[in-house]
Amino acid sequence: MAFGAEPKSSNWRVYTTADGLAESISTAVSVSQQGDIWVQHTEPALVGWLDGYGIRKRRLPGLSTLHLYESHLGQLWGVAPEGVMEHREENWVVYPVNEIRTQTPPNHPPRLLPFRQGRLLFVLPDRLMELDADRGQNGETSLVREARQTQLGVFSDLIQANDGGLWLVGKKGVAKIPPPHPSDPQTVWQEFLVGNSLEVSDLQHAF
Repeated sequence: MAFGAEPKSSNWRVYTTADGLAESISTAVSVSQQGDIWVQHTEPALVGWLDGYGIRKRRLPGLSTLHLYESHLGQLWGVAPEGVMEHREENWVVYPVNEIRTQTPPNHPPRLLPFRQGRLLFVLPDRLMELDADRGQNGETSLVREARQTQLGVFSDLIQANDGGLWLVGKKGVAKIPPPHPSDPQTVWQEFLVGNSLEVSDLQHAF
């Protein structure tokens, strides 16, 4: 979109309990890799699931008030105070992650991105990391890249690209991480920095 262009008109639809949500108050909304919408409420364990055809309710005991993440295979993940958790056989399996427990403020949870079965990427302000849930009893974490190895500044967000790669957001710009092995530390990132001419700074989220 060109800067200074007139904004396009849009139609907004509001969903409430009359449409099937458990509550009209929502505390978190996330979009899955399948395009479904997950809505959390003041009772965190009761969530709404919008798939484009209707709204269904699902109870997930033990879920926190933070965002819910769904992979393209339907695998559900969430953030726990001590790390991350995966929903398996109607139960949450917690994987301790020291970096999340010690470095993440409760009101600024890390961004998660499930990218393969049992594999999860998560973004901390100073690094991008991977969890392999199938290694060891509590999974195994590894460093993908530190923010200081880039020109992006503080990391803040991560989304899937249309080609199977990733877009990583930093304070000073974004990086395209190509497929097929985005978690490989040897993968070459293409960085796009925000210049002063755009009058934009302190990037936070990707859409």
